[in-house]
Amino acid sequence: VRWSPPPPGFLTDDTFNYLIYREKNPVTPKIKTVLDTIHGNLMLDLTPFTILIKPSKILVMIFGRKESYMNFTKHPSWSGASSDLRSDTMYVIEGHDFYALSVHELTHLYFDGYFLPTISPLWLSEGMAVYMQIHSTKQKPGWLDRSMRRIVKGDIIPLEEMTVTEDLSSLSTPQAELWYTQAYSLMDYLLNKRTRDEF
Repeated sequence: VRWSPPPPGFLTDDTFNYLIYREKNPVTPKIKTVLDTIHGNLMLDLTPFTILIKPSKILVMIFGRKESYMNFTKHPSWSGASSDLRSDTMYVIEGHDFYALSVHELTHLYFDGYFLPTISPLWLSEGMAVYMQIHSTKQKPGWLDRSMRRIVKGDIIPLEEMTVTEDLSSLSTPQAELWYTQAYSLMDYLLNKRTRDEF
């Protein structure tokens, strides 16, 4: 992939696995170390599920403000990060969720890339990304517990509807949280209640 030069106001650096554009501030050694650590962990964690074919390099665009992220990506307000499989690019907002969101989006780029040229179902892609996010950080995001309480009370998206969903951009925040929780729950079941061969 040949990427466009960084937009105005972005500074750049790279590692063996990543080209990094960071809004407003220089790319620090800590950011590079965090991304390389995520890369190493994902290579170990995802290999049992796929014959991993990783991109040669990934562009990581780090935004300093939610507004600039939303203006650039055109994603809904509940989105804090995203990825583009066609261009091997991850977009993420800086902040306390940087590590977890980066694991989530890089899982898309590594896991979904295995299925190309076929695009994996959205529930499988997002379910695996949330699963890896939780597995790597050892903590569940607050929205997951909120949605699990809703599910226990019977507030669910029917499986037939959830598994054919192809676009989440029109969902409200509570709807999106419920959808992601159900995708994660389905993936958790497939990975932990079944053998890896069955998966």
